Amino acid sequence: RETRPVEDIFDKYISPAKMQAAQSGMLYKADFELNLTCPCTCKICFSGSYRTGPMMPREKVLEAIDDIAGLGFKQIMWEGGESLLHPNIFEFVEYAYEKGLRSGIVSGGLPITKKVAERLARAYEKRWMNEFIIHIDTIDPENFLKLHDNPQELPARIQGYRNLIGAGFPAKRIMPCITLTRPAAEKIEETIDWYIDEMGARFVEITMFKPMGAGGLNKLLEPPLSLIKKTHEYRAKKFGSPNWDRIGSTECSTIQCRTDFYLTVEGNVMPCSQMPDSFAVGNIYQERLMDIFLKYRDTIALRDMKVKGQCAACENNDICYGCRSSAYWYLGDIKGPDPKCWRNPEAKELYLS
Repeated sequence: RETRPVEDIFDKYISPAKMQAAQSGMLYKADFELNLTCPCTCKICFSGSYRTGPMMPREKVLEAIDDIAGLGFKQIMWEGGESLLHPNIFEFVEYAYEKGLRSGIVSGGLPITKKVAERLARAYEKRWMNEFIIHIDTIDPENFLKLHDNPQELPARIQGYRNLIGAGFPAKRIMPCITLTRPAAEKIEETIDWYIDEMGARFVEITMFKPMGAGGLNKLLEPPLSLIKKTHEYRAKKFGSPNWDRIGSTECSTIQCRTDFYLTVEGNVMPCSQMPDSFAVGNIYQERLMDIFLKYRDTIALRDMKVKGQCAACENNDICYGCRSSAYWYLGDIKGPDPKCWRNPEAKELYLS
């Protein structure tokens, strides 16, 4: 299809407020894993969610919100599992708003009935929420089945997405998310076109497949470097913005990495959602989140890490030092050059097969 201008979300990723936060050691966003319960059948799930899994107790979540607000964060991203299945999710977004925090909710789309969609739309109207993230990796039914076990899941996810828009949640405040695998990359043009041209999204987030969680059992889904390059170049062309090529396949930019953290349902405080628990610096069931941050702020924000190789020498390392998670999972060296970035001359076409 013909490329049409899309708002350059890149400017928001490196907004003056976020750049100031990164440069001054301030904090911006908390990624909060509420549960591991999920009805989806993704073969690539980073967290290894399943149909019945643990949930963080209400009291512990409220305590964590207090500390997140006290530390000066601006945003909480509620994740899972399937975050909409936590019985207190709407209480949490309201309470966070009262504490000065905005919320985003991440969902696979299956729980979004018309009733749930109405509640989400009202939460947006009340300014409790400022965005919603929907996870559908591809709209091609054949390739979807290479990534999931249930053939009915794709139309059900799409219906949940349509329910949300139908209830009045602004389409431009719904951010689609794609985990980039070989099957997703093979059909990336039609999926991005569908999100932008039909569903009215203003941006499509692309995160790299990692051999962790369920992905560790499905390593053949690794996307080859040539398809990664093709995917990101197509998105940049679709948006009419060459800026996205500056951060390769990292997606979130160094600025985001240095201003947020990840809290697991087990209470582990992590620098990133896509790293193993061995990188946790503390646990909120053992001490308050506030105290953990006071001791390990620089480690959580990866400020005390010096990257090596091409990422250290890259002309774009003012905003990107490569995905540290990709370096860990594909190279075994968290400080190494990003192995899934086509700007890295040492990167291989494939690592796992």
